[in-house]
Amino acid sequence: MEAHRYSGQPDGLAGIVHSGINLFVWMRPTPALDPGFLAALARCGDLEFSTGLAVRDGTHEAWRFPDLKRLPRQASQENRCAMEADVNLLARLIARTLRPEIIRVTLVSVSSDMCRKFHSDHVPVRALCSYHGAGTLWLDNHDVIRGELGCPGHGSFEEANAAVMKPGAKVRQLSRGWVAWMKGEAWPGNEGNGLVHRSPPHDPAAGPRLILKLDALYPGGFFPRQ
Repeated sequence: MEAHRYSGQPDGLAGIVHSGINLFVWMRPTPALDPGFLAALARCGDLEFSTGLAVRDGTHEAWRFPDLKRLPRQASQENRCAMEADVNLLARLIARTLRPEIIRVTLVSVSSDMCRKFHSDHVPVRALCSYHGAGTLWLDNHDVIRGELGCPGHGSFEEANAAVMKPGAKVRQLSRGWVAWMKGEAWPGNEGNGLVHRSPPHDPAAGPRLILKLDALYPGGFFPRQ
């Protein structure tokens, strides 16, 4: 049985809490955000903005566009408000469905081979969206040799990634703008079953990527029922 679900609607997100499911992908249309604005943000080499949104009774604090020291000229009020609306849409889905205590939102530009090894995250649930650039690569559970994750001794990143994959394994990729809710190792009962994924190889010709991450966190340990 495959451990992932794809949908053109976000309604199926609630299924991520079920045992055996570690990925839900919302194949949404490309967000209505100015591509020039997203590309300009991606080129802000020092962009890494992270903030926590408190959640109470399924309602979260609003996310605001970061007060950057150097804003690109494309960062008009209209474009900033459009990004705020998109991020808050995703945060609202998480708050209402997964009922976390905190949603940690991170907006980061990536111009290197960050996270180039296959790995799983030590968080309960992480939502990931590539606003600009190539999408994340991932493996289905039945394609993974989990005992090889993080093992030392492999001579290169390529060798380390190949060691994780079973013969005939299919590396899958998310499309730009899609949202992937990935269950991590910190979800109750999911240790050793977190979604295995990695960043795509860095392509200097394509320029930096712009990535949005939203982590559903439960510091008090009050997880939704499965």
